Amino acid sequence: VGPPAAPVAMAYDAATRTCKCPVGVADCIDADAKKSTLATKFRLTLDSTRAAIRFYNLGAAVSSATVESLLFLDTLIDVAADCRNFANRTQCNALANLCVLAMYDAAAAACKLYRGIVDERKAQEYHSS
Repeated sequence: VGPPAAPVAMAYDAATRTCKCPVGVADCIDADAKKSTLATKFRLTLDSTRAAIRFYNLGAAVSSATVESLLFLDTLIDVAADCRNFANRTQCNALANLCVLAMYDAAAAACKLYRGIVDERKAQEYHSS
C-alpha cells in the first residue's frame, strides 16, 4: 500500500470563508473524507469520543476517570490521515505520541489508529532511518 496518487488540496472560497474541494475533483482530501476513510478502514467511531482519555487505578476513592482532550479532538484525524496517506514520519511520530498520552490504552482511538496503520504497512517504512 502506497500513498495515494497526488491528492488535490482544498481551495479557499472567499465568498463563504471556508475551504472546499474543487467541483468535479474526486481525489480531493477534506476533513470529512479523512474522517470517513479512517473510520471505515479501522472500524472506529471517530466522534467526540476520540478525545476521551481514561485513567485507571487512581486510588481507593476513585477507581477511574475520563477526561476530554482538546488536543486529541483537534489533531487526531489530521495526524492519522497524514501518517497513513503520506507516510509522513513527523505525523506518525505525533500519532504514536498521542497513544502515549492515552496511556497506551488499547481501546483509545489514537492507539487503535497507530496500531492499524503500522499493521497495514511494513513497520520499517515508519521506523527505519
